[in-house]
Formats: sequence, C-alpha cells, structure tokens
Amino acid sequence: MKMDQMTTRFNALTVALEHNIREDEAESLLQAIGHLRGVLAVTGIPVEPQYYTGFMRAKAQLTAKIWRALDETSDETAGNP
Repeated sequence: MKMDQMTTRFNALTVALEHNIREDEAESLLQAIGHLRGVLAVTGIPVEPQYYTGFMRAKAQLTAKIWRALDETSDETAGNP
C-alpha cells in the first residue's frame, strides 16, 4: 500500500530586493504583487538605520579585503616580494 506524501505548505513568501528602493518606486511593484491570485496582503518593509549602517560597514570591509588581495596578486605577478 503506497502512502501519498504530503507537500509542504506555505503561508507567506518573502521577496528580497536587489537594492533598496524608494517608497514611490515600490508602489507599482506592491500593487502588481497584490493582484496575483491568492495574495491576501502586501507590504513594504522600511530599511532600518541599523541595518543600513551594518550593511555599509560589511560592504566596506569586503571591498578593502578584495583590494588587498588584488594588490598582493599584482605584487606577485610583478615579481615583487
């Protein structure tokens, strides 16, 4: 006797945006998502200053590491110790 496997059910979906957008720019996107079948509610989540500050610090640290790695690579290719 074969048992039917239950599929996973979702009660919400999360959409991550490529970059922060202004509220007026998001309005048409929010409306479009709201028109999809089965959507009960759509809302934007404002960027909190702590999140933005932390993101920018992490980005700066990663950028600095990349530049250091590139600098070390260029030294090695140029024959500099």
